[in-house]
Amino acid sequence: MALDPGNEAVGSMMLSYLALADRKEDARAMLEPILPMLPRPYDVGWASVLARVGEEDLAREALEAAVRRKNSGGDVAASYIAMGYSVLGEVELALDWLERSFENEGGIYYLRAPEWDNVAREPRFQELWDRVGLSGRHPAAE
Repeated sequence: MALDPGNEAVGSMMLSYLALADRKEDARAMLEPILPMLPRPYDVGWASVLARVGEEDLAREALEAAVRRKNSGGDVAASYIAMGYSVLGEVELALDWLERSFENEGGIYYLRAPEWDNVAREPRFQELWDRVGLSGRHPAAE
């Protein structure tokens, strides 16, 4: 981050890692100076990061904008919308968008990610897991 402070991908990864390591206060402190630099509405890729660090309202704002763009023909990955809803704990919406990703965009292959923990025990998720050809179950479903 010191070498490329404007790199959004690095910033979002660091925030996610801090939040996943249960260091939400550190993540929130890091988010504070970054947030004003991000264009609004926030990119859908930030939705799960914002949700994970406790900025649920901002995450929902990003998701609502992404859904509007997607439904009007915009180039937004349904899997990112699904991921954001999953992190927020919106199980049915997450699974609806994840299924849409598989139906219309060929699906995704990173279902082991912790972003899917909130939906991993759902039969609909397991069906998609099996469709990808992953063995067993998601670690959060064990």
